[in-house]
Parts: sequence; structure tokens; C-alpha cells
Amino acid sequence: MGGDNDKADWIAAELGPFYNGEGLWQWLGFSEERLDALVGANDLIAIKTAEGPLLFPAFQFDDQGRLPQRLPELYQLLRQQMSATTAALWIHSGLPEWGSLTMADILRGGDPELVERVFFEARHDVWSREH
Repeated sequence: MGGDNDKADWIAAELGPFYNGEGLWQWLGFSEERLDALVGANDLIAIKTAEGPLLFPAFQFDDQGRLPQRLPELYQLLRQQMSATTAALWIHSGLPEWGSLTMADILRGGDPELVERVFFEARHDVWSREH
């Protein structure tokens, strides 16, 4: 019945809230060109909407607009074999033994052992999709 709208609603519920491009570059004090460069390098998670504009999941930023350490590295790794939306969903999910902690939460927490576990899981998922 809803098709694409149902999928878009589900993604919005899983990844939202979002910033739009203009709101994000104004909040962070970036130029539009700088934001475009960060998106082009896969340094920021950006989801393309059916209508065309990019949306930026708020979960990737803290209250001061900082990204978790190593988030761009993780996102770039995942994007080798995943769409932007799938990679964002992966980062915004967790493992059962971590309770409600997401991969992004683990990166933000900075525990070296847990961060390495996140990258192990990411490399495994990327490798699995390649083979």
C-alpha cells in the first residue's frame, strides 16, 4: 500500500531526527562548499531523500556538533559495500551484549577494546558482502 513512503517513514524513525544541509552548515559554521566536501569524502553521514536534498542524522553529532572519534573512518569502511542508508543504520545499531549502546555510542565512549570490536564487526560485514 504505502511502498516507498513506508520505507522512508521507517528509515526516518530509525535514524531521525535529521538536520538539513542549510541548518547543519549554519549550526557548525561551515560554508556550503565545506559541507559538500565532507559529504563527498564520506566524512559525514548523509542520506539522500526521494525529493533530492541530503539529510544528516543527528545521532552522529554531540551537542557541540562534534563527531565521535573514528566515525568518518568507520563510515568510509562500511560505504565500500553498503549504501549510505545501510551504513547509517549499521552505525546506529548495536550488538545484543551492549544493551542499548549503538556503534556510534561505543565510538563516542572511546574504550579502545570496544572500538576495536566495532571495527572488527564492520570489517567482517564488509568482507561478507564482498564474498
